[in-house]
Amino acid sequence: FMAKSALKLKQMQADTVASKRLMTARKAAFTRLANKKEEEALKKRDQIVEQYMPYASSIASRVTKSLSIAGEYEDILCSARLGLIEAAKRFDESHNVDFRTFAYYRIKGAIYDNLRKSGWLPRSIYSKLKV
Repeated sequence: FMAKSALKLKQMQADTVASKRLMTARKAAFTRLANKKEEEALKKRDQIVEQYMPYASSIASRVTKSLSIAGEYEDILCSARLGLIEAAKRFDESHNVDFRTFAYYRIKGAIYDNLRKSGWLPRSIYSKLKV
């Protein structure tokens, strides 16, 4: 009787070890798949940023001209690029909105937010520009 109990106990332990190994293998496979999907998403985002970088520069140039602040162009361009990156991160194709339209508002918002934070643009002018 004791030999059968010991044998059953060993078999249960072996089953537990096997199921733990299986779970570990499944988690590793899922992690590889998730990493691959994340990598693909990052590549797609980088392609979008690269494709629309001239668009962000164009918006930065127009804002600089409209506000007559040529000396601040580099700061505005930096804000535009950050806005583009943020737009690429947050863009969701399922909303049926063109990326260019989505990015436009993100880029301009980033520019005006940075100008406002830096103290160059008073809140009253900022609110008029936003309308």
